[in-house]
Amino acid sequence: FPFKRYVYIFHVGNKLRGATEHINSTIIQTDRFAFSPDKKYRKIIGTTAHEFIHTWNVKSYRPAGISPYDYDKENYSDIFWLAEGTTSYYDNLINTRAGIYTLEQSLENLAEDIFKYQSKPGRKIMSLAESSFDTWLDNNPNREHNTAVNIYLKGSLVSWLLDKEIRRLTNNNKSLDDLQLLLYQKYASSPNGYTSYDVLQLLKQITGYDFKQFWYDYVNSTKEINFDKLLDFYGLKFEKINKKEQQDEKNISLGLNIKEENNQLKISLVETDSPAWLAGLAYGDVLVAINTFAVSKENFDSILQSLRVGDSYIVHYFHQGKLMQTQITPQKAKHIKRKIVAQKTANNKQKQRFLKWTGQQLDSLKN
Repeated sequence: FPFKRYVYIFHVGNKLRGATEHINSTIIQTDRFAFSPDKKYRKIIGTTAHEFIHTWNVKSYRPAGISPYDYDKENYSDIFWLAEGTTSYYDNLINTRAGIYTLEQSLENLAEDIFKYQSKPGRKIMSLAESSFDTWLDNNPNREHNTAVNIYLKGSLVSWLLDKEIRRLTNNNKSLDDLQLLLYQKYASSPNGYTSYDVLQLLKQITGYDFKQFWYDYVNSTKEINFDKLLDFYGLKFEKINKKEQQDEKNISLGLNIKEENNQLKISLVETDSPAWLAGLAYGDVLVAINTFAVSKENFDSILQSLRVGDSYIVHYFHQGKLMQTQITPQKAKHIKRKIVAQKTANNKQKQRFLKWTGQQLDSLKN
């Protein structure tokens, strides 16, 4: 560890969020009620680990666009995802290796990330490299969802895929850990940051193989990740959530997200080509009633579940202060949450890969 003393500073208050890494410390802002239940607390642990990993990835070695730092202007790079997305990948992984997360919790986190990613139309439109470069340009959630990708989310999933490819090509003898080690050794004491070319050279040094096609497919373009194949490498698979677990899952969709603001139910996101999009609803509109019933944060999900796919319903809402009316036709949710479980027929090679990846035995996973 590069420091004798490392300090965490937590600012705990009402609806606080965010975190920033520093050279030998981290400042984390969080809501006072974010420490329970367990699922919320895991997010705090994940953030804590994420900022700690930045001691190496970002503070010790970082992309050329942010090395050296320039606080007077925006810093551009097409590999910001390696700084933030790879760190996001490791914040789940090191908590698993350390036994802080159970295997079930770790795989639940991965399953949720996959669901979030596959629910975003923007993954088919903008590449990870383009979204990295555009990080400074726009923070609109509709843009990120509909026409771009989140460099933390997709970056973590591509890092997972890259880790798997390194393991596959080296018969499980090398991993993404080795790339991080080489980056640290080569760039920690250098005033210059690394580029995509530098990373590709290091990957070839580690594996003996050229990663240009991988880079083109998953970084510079929008090729879909084959998650079934990725899971199978480690003796894992998707499984449908059983009926008991599905009780709280929506199977009907309007294609919008909502948030409560000043006692009003505002639309915070409208998905491209969704029922809400086709009905003319927009970001910032205030929902008043659906199917003649007043809507609130408390009853929105219940009202949603009372609707039927294919039927049309009247929606009353305010758009820029003007009361409006439209018709909306719900559709079946495009993406249903799944869980990740162990394959009952997993072989010894898959089990060894899983052990080297997580530090845990696959047979200890409770399906």
